Amino acid sequence: MRSADATPALPQTTWFSGAAIDEPRELEFVAALSAAAEAGAFLGVGPKDTSSAVLDGGSGLLIGLAVPGLTCERRLLRVSFVPGDADETPVLRSEWSTQMTPLDPPGAYEAPGTYEGPTDGSDLWVSGIDATPAQCAAWVEAWMVRQLGRPVTRREWDRPTSGWGSIGPAGSPGPVAVEWQLGHPEGHLDSRGTFVWWWLVRRPPSRATLERP
Repeated sequence: MRSADATPALPQTTWFSGAAIDEPRELEFVAALSAAAEAGAFLGVGPKDTSSAVLDGGSGLLIGLAVPGLTCERRLLRVSFVPGDADETPVLRSEWSTQMTPLDPPGAYEAPGTYEGPTDGSDLWVSGIDATPAQCAAWVEAWMVRQLGRPVTRREWDRPTSGWGSIGPAGSPGPVAVEWQLGHPEGHLDSRGTFVWWWLVRRPPSRATLERP
């Protein structure tokens, strides 16, 4: 339980600000992660691109880092850190997301067209290890650095100019389907477009743009 006199939230000129923290292990975790950020671990990212929030229930933190240069909604790297009680080990979980809300349970993204997560097992999930907050911060730093280094490609499909797919009202200008691919091998990161165009994305795209090299 957090006390009423918890440390006030820091200004946005400070790395990973937002949460009012008074738990010593949480303070150590944020301090270590902030020191890495201050040393330049996260290239192209500034304090305003980072944030923190208290997890539901008041135990643990949700850390966020907004990946710059992306046009998709899912561009926030999130990690939950739960230090646990004195006789418990810490827990870390990570994911790409759209906002700072509690992490979704496993399997929440299995519906077609939604986020499936990186396919190469690169998400961070730590539990059952008696690690210090500083070690947990080092694991988070390494995960975020790796995610920032993964290429993201935006693929766009225009409406067909012939065939049955061209029948009907023209609709709004621009591509009718957009998909973002993450890393090598490519994983589905985000998508836009209505279900009627699901067949179109199985064809070569009209354009492919590397948003993050």
